[in-house]
Amino acid sequence: MQETLVFLHGLGSTKNTFNELKVFLEGEKIETFDLPGHGESDMINQMSFDSLCDWLNRQIVEPSIILGHSLGAIISLAFAAKYPGKVKKLILLDGGYLYARNFNVSLEDEIKGAIQFIKDQKFPSAQAVIESERSEVSRWSNFLEEATLKRFKKTSDNQYELIIQPETASIYTQLSYDFLVPTLSIPITLIAAKEPKDLESIRQKAIKDLKNTLPQLSVKRIDTSHDLIVEDPQKVANLIKESIYINTSK
Repeated sequence: MQETLVFLHGLGSTKNTFNELKVFLEGEKIETFDLPGHGESDMINQMSFDSLCDWLNRQIVEPSIILGHSLGAIISLAFAAKYPGKVKKLILLDGGYLYARNFNVSLEDEIKGAIQFIKDQKFPSAQAVIESERSEVSRWSNFLEEATLKRFKKTSDNQYELIIQPETASIYTQLSYDFLVPTLSIPITLIAAKEPKDLESIRQKAIKDLKNTLPQLSVKRIDTSHDLIVEDPQKVANLIKESIYINTSK
């Protein structure tokens, strides 16, 4: 029986961020969702990891392999702890191991940064949105263009701004900041970025700390930054396939 792969995106993104990756995973059974407060999904009242996991449990019908990028990785860890019967394996896409506290950033500053970023993402046209995003990445494609535009909405004054609201980002940022990785027994793979190089010592310590909590963790490294899905979707897809079909536990 073919495994179902459920992808969870990061903060401020949408399910469309995985569209290009799906091409390199052709033949796999894949499900994606807009997290609450993102894309076409409404925010949850009284948001917490419990309510978020309950929401996700209603989306996931059968036991699946959960793959989360960044914030999505944290959510996948929380979900596996609360609903272990729904999770066969976790694949963390450069998430679930590095937190703001690893960089000695206070919760207040982390929230301020997230809110300011959202407020700064306002553009006079869709083309301006695309040009801004293209200037930040090493490669471009029609998939990336579509995913970028899906993150934005046109306002009544004909401006383009992110769909995610500052209040939503604040809530997710606070949840992530205080998150403690649970003890789990299922197979877990971390696909961790190598760039930028000056963060390597922090990454290595964070990976070691994660393995102390999850000794079954398998770690794979990729020569990209945190935006691994954007920078090298084919390599990410290959590592995902290895994690699903080959026993590479270390």
